[in-house]
Amino acid sequence: MKLITKEHILKAIQEIDNEGIRSGRNSSTYDLIYNNKPYPPKLVISIANKYATGEELDHNTFAGGQGTPAFNLLKNEGFVIKNKAHNNSNVTKFSEAVDALIDYLKISDSIVSKFSIIKFGARAKYVWISDDSNTICDDNCHYELIERNGLDNTKGLSVEIHFEDKFKKQYFSLLKDNLPSDVYWNDKHKPSISITYQNIFSYSDPELLMKIEEALLYLEVNLGNKVRNIKDIINSVNVKNDFINWFVSRDGLENNYFNQQFGSSLSRFTSEVEKYEELYKNDFKNDLFLVNPTNFISKINEISKNIYNNSTSSFSKYILTGNGRPKAILGNKNYITFLNEFFEKQSNNKLKLNHPQQKIMAINQILYGPPGTGKTYNTMNKAVCLIHPDFSKIENREILKEKYKLLVESGQIVFTTFHQSMSYEDFIEGIKPQTKNDIVTYSVKDGIFKNIVKMALSEYIKDDIENGSEKEDFDQLYDSFIESIKPEEGIRKGTFTTKTGIEMMLVNANDKSVVVKYLWDNNKTKDKEAKQPFIISKEKLKKVLLEGINPSEVKNLKLELDPLIGYIHCELFAVYKSFYDFVIINKGEVEAVHFNYKDQSYEEVREQYEVVDKELIKEKNVKPYVLIIDEINRGNVSQIFGELITLIEEGKRLGNSEELEVILPYSKDKFSVPPNLYIIGTMNTADRSVEALDTALRRRFCFEEMLPKPDLLIDKNIGVVNLKELLITINKRIEVLLDRDHTIGHSYFINLETEQDLRSAFKNNIIPLLQEYFYGDYEKIGMVIGNGFFEVTEKYDKNIFAEFPSQNFPEAGSINRLKKIDNDFNIIDALNILQKKSKSDNE
Repeated sequence: MKLITKEHILKAIQEIDNEGIRSGRNSSTYDLIYNNKPYPPKLVISIANKYATGEELDHNTFAGGQGTPAFNLLKNEGFVIKNKAHNNSNVTKFSEAVDALIDYLKISDSIVSKFSIIKFGARAKYVWISDDSNTICDDNCHYELIERNGLDNTKGLSVEIHFEDKFKKQYFSLLKDNLPSDVYWNDKHKPSISITYQNIFSYSDPELLMKIEEALLYLEVNLGNKVRNIKDIINSVNVKNDFINWFVSRDGLENNYFNQQFGSSLSRFTSEVEKYEELYKNDFKNDLFLVNPTNFISKINEISKNIYNNSTSSFSKYILTGNGRPKAILGNKNYITFLNEFFEKQSNNKLKLNHPQQKIMAINQILYGPPGTGKTYNTMNKAVCLIHPDFSKIENREILKEKYKLLVESGQIVFTTFHQSMSYEDFIEGIKPQTKNDIVTYSVKDGIFKNIVKMALSEYIKDDIENGSEKEDFDQLYDSFIESIKPEEGIRKGTFTTKTGIEMMLVNANDKSVVVKYLWDNNKTKDKEAKQPFIISKEKLKKVLLEGINPSEVKNLKLELDPLIGYIHCELFAVYKSFYDFVIINKGEVEAVHFNYKDQSYEEVREQYEVVDKELIKEKNVKPYVLIIDEINRGNVSQIFGELITLIEEGKRLGNSEELEVILPYSKDKFSVPPNLYIIGTMNTADRSVEALDTALRRRFCFEEMLPKPDLLIDKNIGVVNLKELLITINKRIEVLLDRDHTIGHSYFINLETEQDLRSAFKNNIIPLLQEYFYGDYEKIGMVIGNGFFEVTEKYDKNIFAEFPSQNFPEAGSINRLKKIDNDFNIIDALNILQKKSKSDNE
């Protein structure tokens, strides 16, 4: 059978066509389909073997059926095998045909088996069919199975690609001259249009399901990629102008690149960007600034791959001339960051909690394993991909790190490390001292966990406006206030007055701050204009307004404002008084101003949650939040979580049938954990084994083991030392002497490039780790790394000791001392000894 080729199979089929199927050799279960005609698969193999070896294969000597060598051979040569039970559909109406087709596709071997069928109710005479990438799948375009009348006016089934009305002209203009022979344009589905497979299939056709599959396969093979490409073009937006505006607006915030490189000339910068656009299109046959919002991650991967490569393209040559601007402008820090921010804003960063990626990920999980296996490294991947599942496709680590940084800054990801001093008061809440005006007071302060619970819970009380692109009330009020005072910039007039009535003028007003200065250097003589400006930040105005301070009731600025905003309380009061009046005119009272939930207390957020309709909450689209707890086993988990260890269980969270809440001991707040908060922990098994971990914790977390991955080092060689082999050798010895929990991770080797790197790794990481593992037992350390790392052994006997009447002198032995690893240390020789390799082994 091994010698059979496609040519032999085709000869066998030709023989069966000429001579017919032999008596008793019909297949009971499966058919090989060739040119829409069925053949017994085992008979085909038997005859094909005759053409391959000269001897026909006895059908009793080999098996047929899915997964057998015979069927695998046929499939590998491109032949389709069908189950006979599904060739005869025995259906009489549309709903039966759809159900039968769903079952039929489950056992199909073609790409159509990955298609999805979308039903539209029992009475509908059509279904949408989605391709395997879920691109041809919506009201823009989709495959469709629909009931239509045939030429004889009897009802049958038609297979089509359907384009909705508002998109049909674009598809028609781009496809009209490129249709394959077996399809035609069909305008019967007005006002939409379809590309229809030429045949309408009768319900009574015994091969109905097979023919539907073949029609779908024909459309996919001949038109699928063309339709997907057109859809990408239709959905794409040109972001060039948005990027230019974004880049210019950032100048001075993080760097002064626009000013330094382009002299703040917008025309020069635009011209340069257009040059990049032209070069990029010539080299990579893609538009640099044309991006599909639904697939912008692919664009990021494409750009990252192209601008960081070292090919001979003209774009790369332009970069290699010494001009680093293309990479700086289009790379991770600018254009790629812009794309992330721009399209995240467009989609409002919202994901349903039933997103497949989130279903797959446990709500509480711990990554555990030996040191250096990438546990902390992978928490970043998991956290980002949980919030943005498309980032699982990102190939550039720097892009993912940049996204992680943004999510941490926004508070959607929180990272903390447990340690022996971590307490309930740090993690949940506690009474903490604070000093105001040399007076020590005590108040309840929220901890790390309570803060992120507050942010996750706030997602459920945001209304539709907040879930859109609208700013919070405070931001809107501040922006309007700035707009109202902007005309007075630079005019010498008393726009603001201090509590004592001294006039101040407006120097500058912007989205970050209000800059003011006194009209006079000396308010009594008024003979000299003041020069010293004072910056009143937006955040300081917010802090004071959050406290609900009424300027008319302030008696002592130092006592009432100093603790909030610091020294410049006189100048801030002058601006705040004007801002406060503006707020009251527009909102009526400070309590009507909605602040960001970050600025509200847990108690305030919880009170708002209590009045929201719980049925609406279940349907709400919310952001997931992620708490990463590094080294979770290094803290006293029972003490840190306290009574809340039960609340983190998925079934005990808010909105679930078994939801629980507790009263916190210090604040007396009602407390429970929302379902959109994910916890990812890491645990170093060399510190404490999983078995010894707190049972309550183990029961509430899923555990994912992370072991060393030597295969990541497969191509890494330093001199004659292969790092994969080195790691495997060391870990085998450790596992014998200790256990698997104390092996060494691949990360200790993955970034090594030189012999000096190797020396540093053994000196600073690996040997100290082994000393800790074996408690300074140098014999066992020597059994792992060999005598290449040790000085010549020094022998001793009891004569080394002082004279003393003792029976406890040790027996004769030897002293083991590690060599000093410096620049002269021959690390390659030492590692050859470790691996028991001689020089001849390396030659």
